[in-house]
Amino acid sequence: MARLDQRKLRTALWLLLAVSSGCNPQMLYFFLPENRDKAQMLRLASEDNSKEVRVVILTYSNKLETRSELIGAERELTQQFAVKLQEGCKDNNERVTIVNPRKLEDFKNAHPGWYESDPRDIGRHFHADYVIYLEVDQLSLFNKADMNSQYKGHVDIQVSLINVNEPDASTQRKEFVCSYPSDAKAIPVDGDTPVTAFREQFFGFIAKKLSWYFTEHLPREGYDVE
Repeated sequence: MARLDQRKLRTALWLLLAVSSGCNPQMLYFFLPENRDKAQMLRLASEDNSKEVRVVILTYSNKLETRSELIGAERELTQQFAVKLQEGCKDNNERVTIVNPRKLEDFKNAHPGWYESDPRDIGRHFHADYVIYLEVDQLSLFNKADMNSQYKGHVDIQVSLINVNEPDASTQRKEFVCSYPSDAKAIPVDGDTPVTAFREQFFGFIAKKLSWYFTEHLPREGYDVE
């Protein structure tokens, strides 16, 4: 309710500013705050914004290419996703805390068979309310159709959202598939972009779009990341 009241107040202030400046009524929509697109899977924040929600991100794959440029990909993807999701929740004034991915890496190293455990048990270990489980089915950085002469990131991830506090609640699942960049913005491998720089760009792209599964965003952000 508080979030709605704040938005109504901002809208009223924008309208007052437009009218007082002599703006043409047909142009008023330019002054109105943009509506935000809802979370595509589930908004993590509690309706009671005084309650903090803690989230663990688990990333796993046994299908990644055994190429040197993909070593440590799970760790980097988790880190970037955690940053983008935390930023998105902060922008929306949502009390969501992402458990530091480094703590998850320490946990994984101490428990080599962690992926065979119930994700809820891992969530409870970190006193989390939700576990976001990313199972990476495919990940590549090159356009194989062009004999790897261009960078063309592609990823296929099974995204699961697990409610730690409600054992009987069904796990929500959604497939995330994307490619980057578009064909019109192809990046040649023999250009000025090293593979490490492209990988960082691509993972940032993935992380941003994944964050929209769990928090709102402005529609124009979809054009910015493309």
